Amino acid sequence: SEDSVLFGGGEVLIQELLGLKYLEVLELTLGSYHALQILLSSNKLKSCIRSLFLQLFRDTTSIIDATAFADLNHLNQLCISNGSELEELKIDYTEIVRKRREPFVFRSLHHVIIYSCTKLKDSTFLVFAPNLKSLQLLDCYAMEEIISVGKIAETPEMMGHISPFENLH
Repeated sequence: SEDSVLFGGGEVLIQELLGLKYLEVLELTLGSYHALQILLSSNKLKSCIRSLFLQLFRDTTSIIDATAFADLNHLNQLCISNGSELEELKIDYTEIVRKRREPFVFRSLHHVIIYSCTKLKDSTFLVFAPNLKSLQLLDCYAMEEIISVGKIAETPEMMGHISPFENLH
């Protein structure tokens, strides 16, 4: 049933994970934007997550705030799929510049897969992943550019710090 731990969008699963006292490492697949919001509201779960797979078919929003992923300090792999309504993975560049001494917020992110996000136009948030080793973009038909120069130009003080994809294989 929809309210089972193993079925639905993952909301019940997240609630169960919150009760695990000794959880240290977490690799997770979520099928709901709401479940992602619950995950990102828990400091405990954010510190454990290593791999996150988002299947955004049910309650996908047109914009996902990728700035929220910045608190996933150990996130190694991110996969986003089936975001047919997803138009933007937004990141607040000015907020990052204001809050951090250095701009790299996705230091541990090594692998990114984005597929079947047919309205997504760019993946500019990846400039903040200096150790990215692999990037796969599949069936993203509206993709205009991997990194939007226009978005980066909004914060010229960051341009000197960024050399995207230096470690990409």
